[in-house]
Amino acid sequence: MATMVQMANNLLLFLIVFSWSLSIINTQEITTAASEESETIWSSCNEEFKYPMAAKDVKVYVNQCPPVNGNETRCKLTKGIDAVLKIQFRTIAKVPSIERIMVARVPVAGNMVEMPYGPSMSPCENSSTIADDGSECVDNGVVPDKYYTFTSLFKVLKSFPTVQNISTRIIVRQKLDDHKKIRLYKKHPGPMLFCVLVPNIEVVEQTIAID
Repeated sequence: MATMVQMANNLLLFLIVFSWSLSIINTQEITTAASEESETIWSSCNEEFKYPMAAKDVKVYVNQCPPVNGNETRCKLTKGIDAVLKIQFRTIAKVPSIERIMVARVPVAGNMVEMPYGPSMSPCENSSTIADDGSECVDNGVVPDKYYTFTSLFKVLKSFPTVQNISTRIIVRQKLDDHKKIRLYKKHPGPMLFCVLVPNIEVVEQTIAID
């Protein structure tokens, strides 16, 4: 029993530290590793909501997930090595004051538990949502019929516990003061740009080659 409690505590600590380490970066600051990225086919979770999305043509790129990382069937984040997540999309409608939230589904004491993956973040305030013409957000939001790029840097610390079978929903929506609770994301009245499900995330030890 003590071991199960300790495992649960380790996972909770991982989520807290991970959320602190998730930095928003500008598109121009992407590292050389990100240039090797390729499109990854994610699951859309738009159908979980009853209203239409305010964005379309969503594409997801990451440098430590299939098919970039060879024959792997899951995302493998290596301790001590940063990963870059980039989402491109085209807006359908104007959405002022947008925010990005992450909701994780993780194994805790033998059960799958859904919990916030850190606090909400404003892509606009961090200059990570940039239109194709070089302009940034308007009124901390987006305007219709433009292509935007959303980029995040995953700081994978060496101190992270080894975990697997994590799935994460990445949601970009309008920020509403009366709907702040992330865990109640399905009750958000909208508008919402998109929901993307990132499956099979695993954090592994760094392999050291022996000559």
